[in-house]
Amino acid sequence: MDLEKLEARAKVSEMAAKLTWLKPYEASCYMNIGESTLWRLIADGTIPSCKDNGNVRILRSDIDAYWSNRRRSALA
Repeated sequence: MDLEKLEARAKVSEMAAKLTWLKPYEASCYMNIGESTLWRLIADGTIPSCKDNGNVRILRSDIDAYWSNRRRSALA
Protein backbone atom coordinates (compact mmCIF):
# COMPACT_ATOMS: atom_id res chain seq x y z
CA MET A 1 0.00 0.00 0.00
CA ASP A 2 1.42 3.39 -0.86
CA LEU A 3 1.86 6.27 1.56
CA GLU A 4 -1.14 8.24 0.27
CA LYS A 5 -3.49 5.31 0.86
CA LEU A 6 -2.09 4.76 4.35
CA GLU A 7 -2.55 8.44 5.18
CA ALA A 8 -6.12 8.37 3.85
CA ARG A 9 -6.95 5.29 5.95
CA ALA A 10 -5.43 6.99 9.01
CA LYS A 11 -7.67 10.04 8.49
CA VAL A 12 -10.75 7.82 8.13
CA SER A 13 -9.72 5.95 11.28
CA GLU A 14 -9.42 9.20 13.26
CA MET A 15 -12.86 10.30 12.05
CA ALA A 16 -14.37 6.88 12.81
CA ALA A 17 -13.11 7.06 16.39
CA LYS A 18 -15.61 9.91 16.91
CA LEU A 19 -18.63 8.17 15.37
CA THR A 20 -21.12 5.78 16.96
CA TRP A 21 -22.18 3.89 13.83
CA LEU A 22 -19.57 3.02 11.20
CA LYS A 23 -19.77 2.06 7.56
CA PRO A 24 -17.78 -1.07 6.68
CA TYR A 25 -14.87 0.90 5.18
CA GLU A 26 -14.72 3.17 8.22
CA ALA A 27 -14.82 0.14 10.52
CA SER A 28 -11.99 -1.61 8.66
CA CYS A 29 -9.87 1.57 8.88
CA TYR A 30 -10.70 1.96 12.57
CA MET A 31 -9.70 -1.66 13.19
CA ASN A 32 -6.67 -1.44 10.89
CA ILE A 33 -7.74 -4.57 9.01
CA GLY A 34 -8.78 -5.21 5.43
CA GLU A 35 -12.41 -4.97 4.39
CA SER A 36 -12.50 -8.66 3.44
CA THR A 37 -11.39 -9.58 6.95
CA LEU A 38 -14.09 -7.34 8.40
CA TRP A 39 -16.75 -8.95 6.18
CA ARG A 40 -15.59 -12.39 7.37
CA LEU A 41 -15.91 -11.29 11.02
CA ILE A 42 -19.41 -9.98 10.28
CA ALA A 43 -20.43 -13.12 8.36
CA ASP A 44 -19.37 -15.47 11.14
CA GLY A 45 -21.10 -13.33 13.78
CA THR A 46 -17.92 -12.30 15.58
CA ILE A 47 -18.74 -8.63 15.03
CA PRO A 48 -22.43 -7.74 15.02
CA SER A 49 -23.84 -5.46 12.35
CA CYS A 50 -27.20 -4.23 11.20
CA LYS A 51 -28.73 -2.89 8.03
CA ASP A 52 -30.21 0.57 7.75
CA ASN A 53 -32.11 0.99 4.48
CA GLY A 54 -29.92 -1.73 2.96
CA ASN A 55 -26.65 -0.22 4.22
CA VAL A 56 -24.55 -2.20 6.69
CA ARG A 57 -23.57 -0.37 9.87
CA ILE A 58 -21.38 -1.47 12.77
CA LEU A 59 -21.44 -0.05 16.29
CA ARG A 60 -18.01 1.25 17.28
CA SER A 61 -18.61 -0.06 20.81
CA ASP A 62 -18.98 -3.59 19.35
CA ILE A 63 -15.59 -3.21 17.67
CA ASP A 64 -14.05 -2.00 20.92
CA ALA A 65 -15.59 -4.97 22.75
CA TYR A 66 -14.16 -7.33 20.10
CA TRP A 67 -10.62 -6.00 20.69
CA SER A 68 -11.11 -6.07 24.46
CA ASN A 69 -12.19 -9.74 24.34
CA ARG A 70 -9.23 -10.64 22.10
CA ARG A 71 -6.83 -8.91 24.50
CA ARG A 72 -8.31 -10.76 27.49
CA SER A 73 -8.09 -14.13 25.77
CA ALA A 74 -4.48 -13.45 24.74
CA LEU A 75 -3.54 -12.70 28.35
CA ALA A 76 -5.27 -15.78 29.76
